[in-house]
Amino acid sequence: MKIRITFTECEHNGDLENYADDVRNSGGTIVQSSVDTDAEEGTMIVEVDDKEEFVKKFKETDAYQFVE
Repeated sequence: MKIRITFTECEHNGDLENYADDVRNSGGTIVQSSVDTDAEEGTMIVEVDDKEEFVKKFKETDAYQFVE
């Protein structure tokens, strides 16, 4: 299953990469990512096997507080 996650506070690709670590550690595989520096927003398309399990783990990460 693929899900789309949008993050705030993305001023450059380095910010999104910090969030990506938490996505991977929660069991997600990043299929695509992009940053809109003007909007300070980053987007990831993430593939997960079990959405509920992924969300449960992801909610415990630092990156989750930046999800729009």
